[in-house]
Amino acid sequence: MPLDVRKLIFSQQELKLAFHTYAKEQNLNVSASQVDSFNILDPENMAGTTDSSTGFKAVLNYQSKAPSNVYRLNLNEQQILEAMINMCRGLNIPLPRKGQKYLQQHKGSLALTIGLNEKDIREYMAVTNDTAPAAAPAPAPELAQDAKPAAKVARRD
Repeated sequence: MPLDVRKLIFSQQELKLAFHTYAKEQNLNVSASQVDSFNILDPENMAGTTDSSTGFKAVLNYQSKAPSNVYRLNLNEQQILEAMINMCRGLNIPLPRKGQKYLQQHKGSLALTIGLNEKDIREYMAVTNDTAPAAAPAPAPELAQDAKPAAKVARRD
């Protein structure tokens, strides 16, 4: 059974927008200003920290009137996933309802990876009543080395 894996790679600007929009929608006491910067804390690089929870974390730094008084907001992995999924919905990017959704570090940014395993596909087929047998695959094209030699044609001189 084939597996379906989709990876959506978000740029830094897209993540900023997704995080800010999520924080506003969830009423997380953010200021009217935009996210100035953010840091993604990778669980692999958090070994030895005092934070015992696992998963990615995002620390959002909001602009304030006093540069020494930066407002910070922490998002856990579930909140990061929700923010990224909500942005996909807002942009009409189709995502499967079922499937395992997880985050991956990707070249200094984040990727939302969605995978459907055999169980997810079977459940989807049961819900949609899709019981039609799969079509037989088309025969493979004949390779040149497998082709029968062409009949020799007599040459006229």
